[in-house]
Amino acid sequence: MGKINVLLGERRGSVLVMVLWVLTLLTMIVAYYSSQVRIMRNASRYLFDTTKGRMAAYSVLKMVAMHMSETVENATMLDDESAILPQVSYSTSVGTTLVDFVVENESGKIDLNKVKEDFLRGFMRFLIGEDDPIEADTITDGILDWRDKDKLARTNGAEDSLYNEKDPPYSAANGPFKTVDELRLINGVTDRLFYGPLEGPNIPDGWHGGLVDLFTVYGMGPEVNPDFAKSPIRAYMEESGLDGSQAKSTVWLLRAKVGQRIYKIYFTRLGGAPWYSVKFYTQGVGR
Repeated sequence: MGKINVLLGERRGSVLVMVLWVLTLLTMIVAYYSSQVRIMRNASRYLFDTTKGRMAAYSVLKMVAMHMSETVENATMLDDESAILPQVSYSTSVGTTLVDFVVENESGKIDLNKVKEDFLRGFMRFLIGEDDPIEADTITDGILDWRDKDKLARTNGAEDSLYNEKDPPYSAANGPFKTVDELRLINGVTDRLFYGPLEGPNIPDGWHGGLVDLFTVYGMGPEVNPDFAKSPIRAYMEESGLDGSQAKSTVWLLRAKVGQRIYKIYFTRLGGAPWYSVKFYTQGVGR
């Protein structure tokens, strides 16, 4: 009897261990599929929200193409209360979606491919502050090295030898900037400088942008149109006694905010309203 009881006890123990293993396995399977369902749900929600936001932004673009006045003076002369003016912030609803937006002309920004070295160097020192000219010159020389065709680095610049040591490594373009986002690749340009808010003695009160808001690849030439310029650029031009240019770019930027997402649509107007052509589109999380 003693041996039989021992065998039964061992069998019960083995069965219990097997049951526990099965329960553990089932728990792991349930947890795995639950996590997959959450991932799929979140992905679907993200896709829905971004698509909804994008459609809302394009709906606003159609409205802008229909009602935009390219100058404040024209809207005033026409006494058109429905006119959408450049550099003015607006809010509207597309269905149940609230959209905050502003329209900017790219001639009011510094063209990365056309700006002259003296203007660029002076502006970067003004923006960052004269207390640290090396930081400003690192970005200035980096921009100039990035867009020129040779592989020779300027005094504070950078070429492939430096960029190849980045993680992940990459090479200098040695050609024109294709988008403003390329500026983030320049040596010395941090996330804080690129996205903002910039800090320094020359940053106008109430302005919280970054380098991404001050540069373009759609300018009309080496000079900036002060009528469309952001306040840091206007402040630099006034201090330096620069008149700038009155040329207006054919490219406009619609910057639309839907929830926490920012949608940027670069477009040109084709003839009269409401025709337009999109040149470039990007979206991201707002800061």
